[in-house]
Amino acid sequence: MATLKSMTKINAKKYFDTLNEQKLENYNVKNLKSEIAKDLTEKFKVVKEKIGDVNKNNYQFDLLFGLELYELLNEKYHFKVRDASNLQIWYALQLLEVPHIVYARWGLNEERFVKISRRIYLWTLWWYIHISWQGDRNSTYEVLKNNNTDTLLQIVERPGKSGYRIEVYRKVMYYHHKYTEEIASRDLLRKVMKLHTIKCKSIEPALYHGGIDQYAEDLFTYFNET
Repeated sequence: MATLKSMTKINAKKYFDTLNEQKLENYNVKNLKSEIAKDLTEKFKVVKEKIGDVNKNNYQFDLLFGLELYELLNEKYHFKVRDASNLQIWYALQLLEVPHIVYARWGLNEERFVKISRRIYLWTLWWYIHISWQGDRNSTYEVLKNNNTDTLLQIVERPGKSGYRIEVYRKVMYYHHKYTEEIASRDLLRKVMKLHTIKCKSIEPALYHGGIDQYAEDLFTYFNET
């Protein structure tokens, strides 16, 4: 496996300040040297050909490219949760390897390159897929395909005090897909996650009657009954 590069936030900020918008706009992918940069750029090309204009189909791009990113990093580069938790790896990946991909989606947006930890673009994609994973690519896509960028942010930006409860989050995303059409609420996921935060102060989901699956479903049926 190729060694994943890393970069401190201070150095990432300095590097970001040197980025040239014109060069990113006309990025010469023929100059890519590392294998991971070539791999991600090829995935980006394939997804872009499928969805067309990235800015007009931004969530579909995020979802499809997120799935490609997740599987590529995990399968070929043996990416683990500890790697995904290390922002220094993401800084290096975004700035040194594929700045043109982040630029294509967000422009020279410092927030998405380096400024706000939970909005580092490729970091958000990997974690969105990871905490929504349903066992395989197709099942995960089906659960996520009708969401939007707000859904992505709602789930990724709510890790809780002890981090992501992965088994709970995956069930939440499953039932979010199941109940979205039944429960008329624009901000259903936000409400569910707030209820989850409150319940977790006194309830351990794994010990809930019916287990995590029933716990997650009951978060949604609560709003179907009120």
